[in-house]
Amino acid sequence: QCTRSTEVAKPLEFQAFSAVVCDFQMPEVTGRGVYEVVLRQQPNCAFVLCTGYSLTSVELAALDADAKKFVIRKPFPESTEMQALVSRAISEKRQSQEIPKIIAA
Repeated sequence: QCTRSTEVAKPLEFQAFSAVVCDFQMPEVTGRGVYEVVLRQQPNCAFVLCTGYSLTSVELAALDADAKKFVIRKPFPESTEMQALVSRAISEKRQSQEIPKIIAA
């Protein structure tokens, strides 16, 4: 768990993650900035973005199609809903990685 947004890159260098759950608005960087770090360092990692704010169309446009599907509003729904969303994000990320392997075979 990172408590500061500037700490996010370090664990990604040393450990593979199935998913990252991140707040959109943080003191040093936005969730978009964290998403870019995760995508660059671990492209196979699913990403769930959390926000207490309504995202504008500009902010949503800055996210790619994968990230847009997994934006969740605060306050968080029941933990089972959050778990289901993270599980779905991981599942879809894994499925998207399998398609190129099948096509290339």
